[in-house]
Amino acid sequence: MSLSLAAAARAYAAHASPQIVLSALAVTLGARLALGQWSGGDLAVSAGVLLYWPFMEWGVHVYVLHSTPRTWLGRRLYAAFGARHRRHHRQPADVELAFLPVRGIVAALGAYAALSLLLPAWELRLTLLAGVSALGVVYEWTHFLCHVPYRPRTRWFRNVRRIHRLHHYQNERAWYGVTTHLGDRLLRTFPRPQAVARLSPDR
Repeated sequence: MSLSLAAAARAYAAHASPQIVLSALAVTLGARLALGQWSGGDLAVSAGVLLYWPFMEWGVHVYVLHSTPRTWLGRRLYAAFGARHRRHHRQPADVELAFLPVRGIVAALGAYAALSLLLPAWELRLTLLAGVSALGVVYEWTHFLCHVPYRPRTRWFRNVRRIHRLHHYQNERAWYGVTTHLGDRLLRTFPRPQAVARLSPDR
């Protein structure tokens, strides 16, 4: 049974992590619009966020979510959020596991807030925070739609969904991007599906 986009949006908005990133976007974008005084600096910060995002998405997926677990006293120890992501791969239809952990989102927003203080003005700081919040919303929404029975209407999103499902169902050591595959293409983790062996998440 397929899910309509409206029903998907209602389900998405009912979860805690989208609520947090949507709230962060509303607050930071609202504050930025209230301040006004737009400049070329806002354009530069926005461009920087857009250029940074594909590589951040790729790096977190590779080095945090898919990091190799350590064995200690006979137990497998994963990096932060690695065990949850392993469950997500074993149970890709479990929508709860498709969302980022709340504490991870809160930690990331706190880190970006601290990083923004390196910028010289509140206008630029809020532009940075609104930018990463907006892309966080897009990430959560895109990933959610890849894991629910929604039938994409556009060729672009059908391709996004297909590639993410290759990551889950063919080989989790390729196709790490979710909202964009620029990182995969430049860092050589975007192979032809026919050239990649199937790899079980329970390897």
